[in-house]
Amino acid sequence: MTKPMKTTLWTLAALMIMAPLGVSLAQNAPANTRILVQVTQVKPGRAAEWRALQQNEVLPALKKAGVPSRDTLETLLGNPNEFVTLRPLDNLAEFDGQQGLLQRALGARAGDALVAKLADLTVSTERYVITRQGALAVALNGGPIRVTTTYRLQPGPGGGAAFADFLRTEALPMIQQAKSAGRIAGWGVSITNQGAEEQGLRLLTTYYPNLAALDAVNAAGGVVQATLGEAAAQTFATKQARLVTPVRTIIRRRIPELSY
Repeated sequence: MTKPMKTTLWTLAALMIMAPLGVSLAQNAPANTRILVQVTQVKPGRAAEWRALQQNEVLPALKKAGVPSRDTLETLLGNPNEFVTLRPLDNLAEFDGQQGLLQRALGARAGDALVAKLADLTVSTERYVITRQGALAVALNGGPIRVTTTYRLQPGPGGGAAFADFLRTEALPMIQQAKSAGRIAGWGVSITNQGAEEQGLRLLTTYYPNLAALDAVNAAGGVVQATLGEAAAQTFATKQARLVTPVRTIIRRRIPELSY
């Protein structure tokens, strides 16, 4: 487990949820996007039922409700019974009224029945908002494997602005080089917002086409070292450590049949 942490720390490797999108350069990137993240703990032994219900009933209902896209991720290294879904959230007014999205799409009776089926399969759910930083996007959703590292800003004034500048001026060019060289499939940055256990955390996600590609990056000493060389990678890591502290790294995989 030592090498993956080294890799994600030095490469700024970070699913979310995030979620479905080569290189999208900063000047051509979309504006910041608000994403609704739902983390679901499925009862042990019932993941197959949950997947079938999502595919056969939940996704059609979401499409009927006009939800433009949704990504579903399974956790590979982390809680194995955890699934994460991510979808755009245009506004918080969606939560006005007593009926949820499924009830509005299917009608009260059918929507309530579907919610009850989901509840029977789950231990818990948690919802929160993240803001995806469009100017730092490089081929979002470029691959199904998502290595997400959560970072906490170092205390002190101006920390968020300083880290944003570091990402823009040093991390982003390196990531673009790594993408062009085929080491990674994409990269994204998000900030936790309303509903999160801790707001203001930075979520950095690196996308890979498969786990073998992640192994290759680990064997090369990390994306930064493979791209810039060992000395520059050490300098890069030192600068980053002055700005943020890594909290944890999770590896997830997009489930294509539960995403659109």
